[in-house]
Amino acid sequence: MKILLITSLLAVFFLSACQPASLPISEGDQDPAKTSEPESGDFLDTQGFMDALVSAGATVGLEGDIEQPFFSVPGQNITVNGEIVQVLEYLDTVLADAEAAQVSPDGSSVGTSMVSWIGTPHFYRAEQLIVIYVGENQSVIESIETVLGPQFAGADTP
Repeated sequence: MKILLITSLLAVFFLSACQPASLPISEGDQDPAKTSEPESGDFLDTQGFMDALVSAGATVGLEGDIEQPFFSVPGQNITVNGEIVQVLEYLDTVLADAEAAQVSPDGSSVGTSMVSWIGTPHFYRAEQLIVIYVGENQSVIESIETVLGPQFAGADTP
């Protein structure tokens, strides 16, 4: 009888240790440990960017892969408040900085490639990310800038 009781208690102990530490955050939930801006030294990846946008009040979804011939890494199309935003994630900031430096101030060229955007381009940089939004939706621009700060290239860049 004692062996059955001890075995049962051990089973309960081990099963409780296997429970997830936290539940996933849905669009309406707020995680007090997260802020809309990454803390210095935090790795901001695509998922972290999406989570920060949701925390800032944006509606966000994952759409699929994207490749731009003038950047060396593939990216993800996400939606922010119904608009497509491209997120390119690099392994380190050195390569992200080097490729961001190739973007002209107005975003019309990247390196030697002249780009014909279907709308107004906006380029953002943070840590290992380059984010591109082509459009003029102010709620999208404000959401991205809340998380990443002002654009480094594109329309109306000083």
